[in-house]
Amino acid sequence: MNQKKIAQIAKVSPSTVSKALSGSKEVSPALAEEIKNIAIREGYFDEKRKRRVEKNRKKGALIAVVCPEIISIYYCRIISNIKEEVEKRGGQVAVYIYDFDERKLNDIFKMIILKNETDGIITFSQKKLQVKPSIPTVVLNKDDDAEEQWCDVVCAGGYEVTNEAINYLKKMGHKKIGFVGEKYTTGRCKNFVKALENNEIEVNNNYIYESDQRFEKAGYDAAIKIFESEDRPTAVLAAYDEIAMGLIHKLNKEGISVPDDISVIGINDIFYASFAQIPLTTVQVYKHQQGVEAVRLLYDKILKKSNELQKFVVGYRLIIRDTVKNLNKEANDNDR
Repeated sequence: MNQKKIAQIAKVSPSTVSKALSGSKEVSPALAEEIKNIAIREGYFDEKRKRRVEKNRKKGALIAVVCPEIISIYYCRIISNIKEEVEKRGGQVAVYIYDFDERKLNDIFKMIILKNETDGIITFSQKKLQVKPSIPTVVLNKDDDAEEQWCDVVCAGGYEVTNEAINYLKKMGHKKIGFVGEKYTTGRCKNFVKALENNEIEVNNNYIYESDQRFEKAGYDAAIKIFESEDRPTAVLAAYDEIAMGLIHKLNKEGISVPDDISVIGINDIFYASFAQIPLTTVQVYKHQQGVEAVRLLYDKILKKSNELQKFVVGYRLIIRDTVKNLNKEANDNDR
């Protein structure tokens, strides 16, 4: 595919195509957008990228990481791991933030394709894009609930991680289990409900707290609702550790002891979970492994070692600390 063929499809002159692709203001925005879309659809940038990869093979690749935010410890740690792995291979990383905005996400992907300077993309988005990337792409699919696999995927075992937490709470004798999440953790809430059902534990919607706030504030708000309720869960799963921290802080301030009155378990095992005033029981997802495998799969595509779609599920483990009470032990002690 070359500019002459694009001109034929767009029914314009080759010079108009050249100006549109170079960003010239001589071409109207609407026509320039149409020409760019044709160029992407017809694979014009694919050929240019292939030639650049072969030419720059020894210089190292430029990898774009497209993530929703850099406030979260979870995302920051994985991005750092990706950067470390790419630099080990002599490459560089550019980070783009889409703020959980699907329109902005598509704009970023389109910009990356049009600039044609990037050799591979690692993205946290599970959404199917309006423009299918012609650049090798790996999705870090945190909750493993994408509609279909359109590129290589590294999953963090969304349901399995949640089920590990619920299974542990069940072993500790808890039957009244709640969930605290926020607007971006609806997938984990669905996994929570599924895990309760699979463990034959009743789902009580009154024990599900989903906040418009995020991080510690989401847990803080949920604690207020729990304090005001006469019917309280004996244990709560937080969608991630920061929520658990806010929840524990406010519960204790209101005189609800963790874990004596309510047990709390988190997910991710962020670095200060073990240094909290009450060290947090949580499920650790192997974040470093996510970064390593994402880079490996991406380079397999860049260097043409693999043409098949691949999927890798990273490991996890339960980290038992001090925020979950064993109700079975308490019941046995009372029977004596």
